[in-house]
Amino acid sequence: MIRFLILIFHFQSIFTLQILEIDVRQGQTKFNLTQKRVNSTFQLKILKEESSRYLLIELFVKHRSRSSPNLVLLQSYGQAPFYDLESPKKRILCDHYDINGQQQSKKYHYLQLNLDQNSGSESYLTILTNKTQNYQLVFTASHIMQCPNNCTQNGECINGTCRCNQGFLDEDCSQSAQQFLPFTIQNISILAQQYIYTTFNATSNYSLSLAFETEKTIKSKIKIQMLVSQRYNLPCDINNSYNHTLLDSKRVDIRLLQEPQLESTFGQQPPQNLLIIKLQSEEEINFKLSIDFQIHYHQDAEEMATIILVVTIILILIVALMFIYWYCFKRKNRNSSISYSYQTPSEDDMKLIHECSICLTDFIQTQDSYLQWAKTNCQHIFHKECLSKWQEYQITCPMCRKPLI
Repeated sequence: MIRFLILIFHFQSIFTLQILEIDVRQGQTKFNLTQKRVNSTFQLKILKEESSRYLLIELFVKHRSRSSPNLVLLQSYGQAPFYDLESPKKRILCDHYDINGQQQSKKYHYLQLNLDQNSGSESYLTILTNKTQNYQLVFTASHIMQCPNNCTQNGECINGTCRCNQGFLDEDCSQSAQQFLPFTIQNISILAQQYIYTTFNATSNYSLSLAFETEKTIKSKIKIQMLVSQRYNLPCDINNSYNHTLLDSKRVDIRLLQEPQLESTFGQQPPQNLLIIKLQSEEEINFKLSIDFQIHYHQDAEEMATIILVVTIILILIVALMFIYWYCFKRKNRNSSISYSYQTPSEDDMKLIHECSICLTDFIQTQDSYLQWAKTNCQHIFHKECLSKWQEYQITCPMCRKPLI
């Protein structure tokens, strides 16, 4: 029935559009509105100036009831947004949406638009609610990305993202939380709802081991939701890394395996991961909580490719050296197996030659010195010992390069 009403009001809103004229040249435009139906869709008529690149849309719910509002903020270009999370396919047809605000039942919702994108298309804003709501819409233009709700004065705005101070979480740093130190055991008290978080740096695969322990058996249900993220978002039904309901037990052990994104949310600073735990209980319960981290270092794809390339080059060099050695050894054996015939130089020959061109030393003429010399077929004279060593590697004359055979 609810889905049917949403569909009816969705199509009805297309024909009963309200136009909101937003003059971003004034910096900020505010509208105080009352919504009495499920769906209200507005066509945004934006009067833009060149210096304004971003438009922050903020919605502040105004009501005095204690029940939390159930409200969704959607924006799209060209056609009205569509949202139906109750269907099996959970269809969301829009360009920007604030699901976190709806999941956390917050009184504050926001969207941030880039005015340079889709500047020629019509822009639509849809607000879905489950009951009559009084709220204020605030449109703020700026040349830089802005942070939601000015980080509630509980954090620092960096590139349009809040970096919350210690003890605060959520996109606008509005949720108080208890910081937990890893590798320690701390006592945690849960009354209705409690947020716990810890921070750690990891550029590789890692595992988280958590243990919740009580002194007595838990009789009421305790819902545990956990989220590992680089942002300060709160875990909910659509973004959690772990969801468990604890009942009739004194202890529960949880193990998470993660592979973080290496890009930092806050620019050039090293990536910081947050483990955020949401605990919900029907009664007050005291816990002992311990968290351990194990970092599993690994080589990324580029490092592995570099290692493979270096190993391949080394293997190629080894094979090349082995081939060169084999070739020289084979050639040496081939040359040594060849028989050479030399002449003994005459006395007249020795008068003309004074130096061995292989070892570059003078011939010493004695009575038997001619027996230590050799004359090739090309009429060149060398020491026999020098020529024998030469023939182990070459079969040509050292002087004229003619074959010695």
